[in-house]
Amino acid sequence: MADHPDAKARIAARAAGYVRDGQTVVLNGGTTTLAVVNHLTDRRDLTIVTNNLMIPPALPEGVARGVYVVGGSTRMRSLATVGRLRFPDAQGRTSLAVSADLAIVGVSTVSLDGVFGVSNLREAQLLREMVDAGRTVVVLADSSKLDRTGFAHVCTAKEIDVFITDAVLPRPLTTAFARAGVQVVLAR
Repeated sequence: MADHPDAKARIAARAAGYVRDGQTVVLNGGTTTLAVVNHLTDRRDLTIVTNNLMIPPALPEGVARGVYVVGGSTRMRSLATVGRLRFPDAQGRTSLAVSADLAIVGVSTVSLDGVFGVSNLREAQLLREMVDAGRTVVVLADSSKLDRTGFAHVCTAKEIDVFITDAVLPRPLTTAFARAGVQVVLAR
């Protein structure tokens, strides 16, 4: 939480601008996605799906009509769960997948060829499912995460719609995003 707080706040404010009343929004674990909820005070009727255990109590009053926490085991350092983005059916057997209007996903690494990653395989699986669930996918990463390759790949630039960061991108990454049709937003 102490790393790059100003950059994360600016990125989060820009990400919140993509959220509309009545939407279903998926938010993963992490401090940047947690900061997004601070900027949702004027939104209403949201359905929030998250693996971030800090998001439900941080949501401004009156914003959400429903909050769903997904995942399985808890990573105590990040207070985020890792598991699947699925819910049991009424009989508790078959897992039901979810879909969302918007997936807002924070990542740990962004390689120069536009591959997003994290350091944990189970977390990568959950983030992959979040990306797949979102009709629109917004990826968040402060400048400290650029030009790094993660152990576990989540997705590529071709699979996202918007990338929000706080710094001008290195030329190879700019090229990769342009080829993939990604909207790049600088939160300055």
